[in-house]
Amino acid sequence: MGFDVGNAINFAFTGWVKSKAALKYFVVALILFIILNVALGSVAGTLFGSFADVASMSAGEALGLVGYFIAYMLLFVVLYWLISAFVVYFMLGSALKEIKRKPAAFSAERYVKFLGLMIANCLSVLFSLQKLKFLWVLVGAIILAIVGVILLAVGGQSGIIALAILGILLLGISMILFVCYVVIMVYNGMRLILSEMLFVEKEQGIWKSLNASWDLTEGNALNVFIVLVVVSVAMMILSFILSAPAMAYQFSVLGVTSGAGSLKIMSDPMYLGLSVLTNIVQALAVMLQAFALAGIYVQLKGKK
Repeated sequence: MGFDVGNAINFAFTGWVKSKAALKYFVVALILFIILNVALGSVAGTLFGSFADVASMSAGEALGLVGYFIAYMLLFVVLYWLISAFVVYFMLGSALKEIKRKPAAFSAERYVKFLGLMIANCLSVLFSLQKLKFLWVLVGAIILAIVGVILLAVGGQSGIIALAILGILLLGISMILFVCYVVIMVYNGMRLILSEMLFVEKEQGIWKSLNASWDLTEGNALNVFIVLVVVSVAMMILSFILSAPAMAYQFSVLGVTSGAGSLKIMSDPMYLGLSVLTNIVQALAVMLQAFALAGIYVQLKGKK
């Protein structure tokens, strides 16, 4: 039996409907995202709306404010990641139950390892750790780019046109190799996409989960890609629809479009209220992704 893309997509959009656990974690995710985003907006708008007055500040004051803003944003990113990972873990467990598989017992230690798995997954995708020969494409692109820049510079300074042309040629080849490596990273991502679900299901380590996903998805990277693209496009459309009221209020009512004004509007009560609609998309995206992976997993596991 072949991979049924339609079934996997259908499970992503309907598999959670009768899952009380998934709907519960959807509500939890929605509440957490609302709290986090309201906190970000209200605090950022209050603290950093003063960017509008940066021209009147001394250099030290301006740099201090920029540094404070960067630190604040980094803190927000870390908190968002920790909360998202927590929700994803339990949502994957809910999806597993809907395909008649039992997730492993949760513990603080497993949550920390799950965070480590997410980092390891990103590194594996970036550096092709499951297929190191792919990495030579990236290495070759970097080497050719460096040599190309040097030849172009030397040729330009010395007036030797042949060197400059060779430099341009090498830069062109390096750009092609970089594009090829982007495709390779997408391929890596599709092959490793089930590692988190496998980890949630089984008492196994980070590297074993990555290898298990790589083996399980062999020959089906394109099918997995199609399923995830369909789900992502649907979420993008929904995100555009639900974010429209906040955008309309920002642009037409307040007339604020960019710069420090955008920071000030983030603390506006009406804007914060309308922005809650986008949090629905965030929570829904977590749920649909988990059930898309479950739909993919149940087919691949059956084939194996």
